[in-house]
Amino acid sequence: MIVDPVHEKWASAFFNGDFFLVEAKSGYRSCVSDAERYQCQMAAGATDEELGQAVVEALTQSRFVTPENSEEFDRLFDPARIAASYAAWVASLLEKYQYKNKNSLFKKMLLCNVSMVADEIKISPTIHKKLELWGREKGDGIQDSFVAIDSPVEKIGQTLRAAFSRCEQ
Repeated sequence: MIVDPVHEKWASAFFNGDFFLVEAKSGYRSCVSDAERYQCQMAAGATDEELGQAVVEALTQSRFVTPENSEEFDRLFDPARIAASYAAWVASLLEKYQYKNKNSLFKKMLLCNVSMVADEIKISPTIHKKLELWGREKGDGIQDSFVAIDSPVEKIGQTLRAAFSRCEQ
């Protein structure tokens, strides 16, 4: 029996000591960066309110794209589109923040995956495994954080900031 996936919304939040970046992700059972949707870059001194507002906006703009909408689904998960979008994203960050190379951009980059089901936001810190690779391992001991979507944006931002402190390099 095939079970339909839970209607979920996604975002990614990055921090490398110089800036925060929060972006919407879209998908079905899994998600990918959605270049057509929200992305917010903020200085390292961003307030909890600004971080929380960025998370809420990214989740608001996340799309749940079903395979029945095949043209949109195929475009979203097209490997060539994903690769081109990622390359453009990296190039824009290198230029904007004047990094000399990807190593200087990503060396200290932390990533928290953000998801929302119903009215609950889950923020999952990650382990920085390689220069451009983050993940989790079963039993890694890293605790996820949970906060209600109707919480004050400042509390959502505080929760994200605390989750970044649990990321591993």
